[in-house]
Amino acid sequence: MAIVYGLIEAAIWTEDRTKLLWTVAATACALIFVFRRRPTLKELGLNLPPLKGTLWTLSAAAILAAGILLGGWIGGTWDPRHPTWPPVENPGLYAAWALVQQFLLQIFFYKRLEVALDNSRFAVLGAALLFSAAHIPNPWLVPATLLGGLVFCELFRRYRNLYPLGAAHALLGLAIAEALSVVLLRHMRVGIGYVDSH
Repeated sequence: MAIVYGLIEAAIWTEDRTKLLWTVAATACALIFVFRRRPTLKELGLNLPPLKGTLWTLSAAAILAAGILLGGWIGGTWDPRHPTWPPVENPGLYAAWALVQQFLLQIFFYKRLEVALDNSRFAVLGAALLFSAAHIPNPWLVPATLLGGLVFCELFRRYRNLYPLGAAHALLGLAIAEALSVVLLRHMRVGIGYVDSH
């Protein structure tokens, strides 16, 4: 876990080609560690999602996303009469990235912490803290991803499926990007990208 997390942090805190190299290294290491045991689709959380968990996850995410947009409207950081859609350059790519993040969070980090700590609830907290720390120093995303990480990991602990989590992550991320001004959120950047966007 330390190797992959260190490579992720290196990617977050570097730019251009160096960032790409660290990203490829982190992805390759994570995939090697995950697939060396030849997991099943169920073990990867990529089997058919359970109906109850999926409906609950997506309904809660939709309600929360609506609340985020309403909060942005009340706070004056979002105006639904003049939306700038999409709030990120490519929503489809962002949705895929959200699923990749959930794969890393749940399949790589959470499942390893669950075994190492021999306690699924401590694993939820540990994985959420790692997820949140990866969003430093963005003052909006750090607390949002801590809360999101706790919820996503708890839902994975119960239902063991990535598809609804990836969809909920994408929906909430797009709502946050839409509801908060570019000045506040700085295009959802983290690490050196956030620092350089001053």
